[in-house]
Amino acid sequence: MGEQKERMLRGELYRDSDPELVAERIRAQRLCDEFNRTGPEETERRGRSGKESCRDHR
Repeated sequence: MGEQKERMLRGELYRDSDPELVAERIRAQRLCDEFNRTGPEETERRGRSGKESCRDHR
């Protein structure tokens, strides 16, 4: 984990333009878009999207 992300998680000032944080935001936006494009009957696909979006936050 990079220094800027550690600072962010501690509630300290950090650079939001840090490449690691930018990449994580883009990934999160992609996963949200993917989830939002699923229909209510696509429970398996929604489950995969949800698990993927939460995998780094355990």
